[in-house]
Amino acid sequence: AIGFGNAKSAMLESKDLRAWGKSGACPKAKKVHRNRKRIAEEILSTEKTYISALDTVIDKFQNPMIVSAKSGKKILSQQDITFLFGTINAIRGLNQKFYSDLEEKLAGYTNSTNIGEVLLSFVPYFKMYRQYVERQNSDRHKQIMKILDDKHDSAFKSFCDRVSATERCLTLQALLITPIQRIPRYQLLLQEYIKHTSTTHPDYPLLEKALEEIIATATYINNSAAKSKNREKILQISSLFAKDPE
Repeated sequence: AIGFGNAKSAMLESKDLRAWGKSGACPKAKKVHRNRKRIAEEILSTEKTYISALDTVIDKFQNPMIVSAKSGKKILSQQDITFLFGTINAIRGLNQKFYSDLEEKLAGYTNSTNIGEVLLSFVPYFKMYRQYVERQNSDRHKQIMKILDDKHDSAFKSFCDRVSATERCLTLQALLITPIQRIPRYQLLLQEYIKHTSTTHPDYPLLEKALEEIIATATYINNSAAKSKNREKILQISSLFAKDPE
């Protein structure tokens, strides 16, 4: 179980924070507040849309494929299914909790609302995206997905086309990319939110710290994916030299 403490809550709900919230009465301060609220709501709404995409991947694609494989009517082998979807179930669980905590924090949004502590609580766990990104960038993943581009029909292609048409959703290829795009999206949204946050706001240092950690997490994931790709290439080259000469 993931524990998300609120150790900083007491400090941020202090008299100073409440006093700061009462200081935004001038027209300029009201405009800043409107912008901050708009961006905060965008973070929340895009998170909801993102989780909906994960729900579609898991409930409409992955789970029926697993049931089919167990029944003997294989769309893909169990091994390929496991590799294709990777850690997406764990990612959904994490982001559902993130959305829930963020929604609670943004309820009744005011000048003194702080979201930095929520972001800081979750950013360390976003490193779990590493394995997912590595698999998505692998040659094996590309080989599996190449079946969908094949002109010849297959159980996998027929299934994916049918689900996309029935659910009126994005293709599986497009849906599987959404977790890769999410961390960079957090960075862009948070940068925009900070731009409309006064440096004197009690949440400002927490937001800056959260942005710093999100950038570091994105770099960590990208570097790990690149190293994994290099290892894969080295193994491929090594296997060529390991073959017996004819």
